[in-house]
Amino acid sequence: MLPLSNRRAVATNHYSVRETELQCLSITNLPLVSTVILVKGISVCLPQYTFVTLTRSKNGKLKLRMIYASHSILTLQGVFMTKLLAHALLYLFMFAFFSTAMANAAPVFKITKDGDTIFIGGTFHLLTQSDYPLPEAFEKAYLQADEIYFETDINELDSPAFQRKFFDIILYKDGETLQSDLDKATYTRLVEYVKSRQLDPMQFNVLNPTGVMLTITIMEYQARGFVAQGVDKYYFERALEDNKTIGWFETPDEQLAVMDGFDNDDPNSLINYTLDEIKNIDETITGLHNSWRSGDMDTLVKLGIDSFEDYPGIYDLVLVDRNNSWMQKIEAMFGDKGTEFVLVGALHLPGKDGVLTQLEKKGYIVKQL
Repeated sequence: MLPLSNRRAVATNHYSVRETELQCLSITNLPLVSTVILVKGISVCLPQYTFVTLTRSKNGKLKLRMIYASHSILTLQGVFMTKLLAHALLYLFMFAFFSTAMANAAPVFKITKDGDTIFIGGTFHLLTQSDYPLPEAFEKAYLQADEIYFETDINELDSPAFQRKFFDIILYKDGETLQSDLDKATYTRLVEYVKSRQLDPMQFNVLNPTGVMLTITIMEYQARGFVAQGVDKYYFERALEDNKTIGWFETPDEQLAVMDGFDNDDPNSLINYTLDEIKNIDETITGLHNSWRSGDMDTLVKLGIDSFEDYPGIYDLVLVDRNNSWMQKIEAMFGDKGTEFVLVGALHLPGKDGVLTQLEKKGYIVKQL
């Protein structure tokens, strides 16, 4: 534990900010902050959805600035985009929408062929408290299943080893900075956004475009109340308690590899896409969330998947390649003795390259619960 002193909290337009002077610093394990080594001057987006800055004050002590959602000052201006990040980053900053309506249907499907059955559910990975209880179809499928499959090993995501790899992906190395990597117009645009959130642009300078994208997303989500665990985490913990067999389609390292591929081409493109999506998030969030809760696959395609039209490389990386890989594992579930419940991000299910479409083309019967 770290001895703390001079703790105070202040409120901004969107965020609650806690500043703490540290008498010593090695490894933190504070509320809302994952166990992580902090380095002077670094601002990082943590897996537990807290934005952290570390600086040295005039008296020589280190100051830790933690920015996190304060429910008393929330403004319903929307949440940062979903489409690009919805799946590849789901376990690190999650993906969720406001719960504005309850519906009888849900994105849960019963898949049958030759008398064998599995269930597939589309998930969102960070929820508000009002999202619980989840739609009844999730529980029906879970209770009938012997084995529960997820995108990745959720427990491993909390390990120090994984988090070290995570920071290797989102931080610059060898003295390079965000300002030196971006063109002037893009950097100026980012600075304007950062200042609008009462933050110092230099706090972002050690983050590469992927790190900036993650940090902005988490801040916008958390500032609007997305603090409850998602569907995946909820059922992962339930499966552990109930001694159900647990499996996954990708290793955490494979998830990181997808993330690492986002800014391989033009770093400006990723930053501009992120800032563009923030502009119209009210309509997008409401539509996507309602279509998820009601299991409206057509609207999910229209609002989510169709937005990849200008980003074919990202579309293949995030959805197509992974869907095709998972299909082999899903088909292998038929013919065994158990009943499986597969829980993956909702946008993996619909569309011409979606898992449900591929199953139907291969003769499987797909029925929504």
